[in-house]
Amino acid sequence: MLNESFIPNGTVTSQKYCEMLNESFIPVAHGLNMVENAWFMQDGARPHRTEEVFNILEEHFGNRIIGLDAQQFTGGGITWPPYSPDLNPCDFYLWGSLKDTVYRDGIDTLDNLENLEMAIRQRIEAIPHATLQAVCGEFEKRLRNVIAARGSHFENLIY
Repeated sequence: MLNESFIPNGTVTSQKYCEMLNESFIPVAHGLNMVENAWFMQDGARPHRTEEVFNILEEHFGNRIIGLDAQQFTGGGITWPPYSPDLNPCDFYLWGSLKDTVYRDGIDTLDNLENLEMAIRQRIEAIPHATLQAVCGEFEKRLRNVIAARGSHFENLIY
């Protein structure tokens, strides 16, 4: 679901994030029938944690929101536990994989931001479906480990 409107120019503010949600992400997600039963998960970046953002998310995802301050603004959802990258597929898989593949090809971010963005898009689009399925399976395994560890650290159960 990555397209040019998901990559902001400049600093992300709450207003820019709301525009991206309303004008790009949510219409694309609806078009792919990904809203009715999906959960929306976001990190704890300050621009993501405003009343306006949570109003937009609640309108489309109901209580299926995972994010820092979700319960404060919506009365539902799940508060994203801070400092828990082991539960986020972007953290435990995507960012490392992208760094490995993009920088292996010698893309210089300081000289050419457009080439970097293009390389990132190409790498995301090239992720095999089987890999995405494996990442989803790993996510489920990690959730089960959190339950088994009663919310405590569980890295020793994974590795």
